[in-house]
Amino acid sequence: MSLAAKRRASYDLKGCNDDKILERDGERLTEVHKRIWQLHMWCGSCCWSPERKVYYKGKQQAFSEQFHVTPAQKDSLMQWLRTAVGRANNLTTAASVLHKPRSHMERRYEC
Repeated sequence: MSLAAKRRASYDLKGCNDDKILERDGERLTEVHKRIWQLHMWCGSCCWSPERKVYYKGKQQAFSEQFHVTPAQKDSLMQWLRTAVGRANNLTTAASVLHKPRSHMERRYEC
């Protein structure tokens, strides 16, 4: 089974309100942005399309998601971030989450 087939979700994480889910269960989420010239988007969610509602819910979930990693995974991630931040002014962290049984987890940690 390929890595893409095992992946449960892909995230675009910046640590702010720009966080979003890019893909969930193999399905790419349609990005429906709220632009200043789309006045109906700013008057509450009652005028939003179903796609916008799904996209917004995915943004909220991405921002509040907690990732559980092993100590070794955390060390590897932190090393990668230090290297990446040193090379980029605007760093976007793309996180892909694979579903693994609890038996594969050494210990739960939150980053």
